[in-house]
Amino acid sequence: MKFARKLKATPLLFVVVKFVLLSNLVASTLIFLLLTCSILYDGFETNFSPKPISVSVALIVMPNDTLTIETAEKLFFSRSNTGEAELKLPFAAQLAVPLSFLPIFNFSPLNSFFYIITYFNLFLVLHNISKEKPFLEGNKKRLKWLGASYVAWGVALISTNALIDKMVREVSENQLRFNADFVNNYVQVGLVIFIIAMVYERGIEMEKEAALTI
Repeated sequence: MKFARKLKATPLLFVVVKFVLLSNLVASTLIFLLLTCSILYDGFETNFSPKPISVSVALIVMPNDTLTIETAEKLFFSRSNTGEAELKLPFAAQLAVPLSFLPIFNFSPLNSFFYIITYFNLFLVLHNISKEKPFLEGNKKRLKWLGASYVAWGVALISTNALIDKMVREVSENQLRFNADFVNNYVQVGLVIFIIAMVYERGIEMEKEAALTI
């Protein structure tokens, strides 16, 4: 009885998951276009010159009394050692620095681009899968694309965060650092997805062998 109920619930669950993935795909695409177009428009208006960017920062050394940074237009600390500063950084930094007023979502053109790839591939994998034919050549390629995108995402975040940290340290005269995660699990997740893709590929081969045997 429980098994029968599970079978009936599975299609509905797939529909709900696909709807969530599709909604996130559309939202990520809109955010990516909005952020990228606004940054590029501002770039053409200012001739792509460096501009103050609101950056999440942390103190490298606790000051004895006051903190003076000539290049910082605004400097605000909500806790003892982390806060937010407007620092004049190269124009391209805007493509990787997340929006400071939405720190939880980590929105930036770079992250939004990889969100699009992730949601798109996951949606296609679920959309094409079925109980009658669970193993498809197309899904094998999509899983590999998904794994590759996660590895690239992890490497891109580590690289860009290191570059932004270097810029923040330079403009703040080594008083501040970029408050971001310099270690992430995206590369490991990508490698796990690659392993799943290899297992999935083996499932395709076994399905073909079973068809020939029959």
